[in-house]
Amino acid sequence: MDKLTVICFGGFMDDTITIVDYNPDWVILFEKERILLKTIFEDFIDIQHIGSTSIYGLEAKPIIDIMLGVSERTLVDKKQINMLELNGYKYRGEAGIPNRQFFRKGMPRTHHLHVVKYKSDFWLEHLLFRNYLRAFPKVAEEYGRLKKRLVLKYSDDRGKYTKGKGPFINEVLEKAEMWMKERGDVTVQ
Repeated sequence: MDKLTVICFGGFMDDTITIVDYNPDWVILFEKERILLKTIFEDFIDIQHIGSTSIYGLEAKPIIDIMLGVSERTLVDKKQINMLELNGYKYRGEAGIPNRQFFRKGMPRTHHLHVVKYKSDFWLEHLLFRNYLRAFPKVAEEYGRLKKRLVLKYSDDRGKYTKGKGPFINEVLEKAEMWMKERGDVTVQ
């Protein structure tokens, strides 16, 4: 599996990338959206805050990434799509990542919603990456510096910006997998 494909959220070139300092309100914004999503998805298993806004102190695009885990491949039905659209989300299908249903909210973007099978590779790797950066703030700082360098070069090219993060993300995932095994973890929470 190509982990860069799993981590990439890009694919839309219609807005400029902006990196801002960590904002503690991101946790509140996630919780508000989590409450909304619970009313739309009655059969979800778990909802997680992922991406850089979920990591304390990390600079980020001010976009709340939300991952919703469901049990079946039929990830989203028409009623759920309509409810999400009534609440400001735009449906984007898989958006280049198989087995994921992707929604975005706002222009400029404020939220990304990734509906995936619970405990799929996408699910596990996103939690592993997030948890590793939370556990190792120095690695998170390094990631923040990389993002700042990349945004200076590619603020108008989301694809190149995302691709530029790929080697770092893949390296962190390898370290995170070893870290998880050393700790004796069999699952990512």
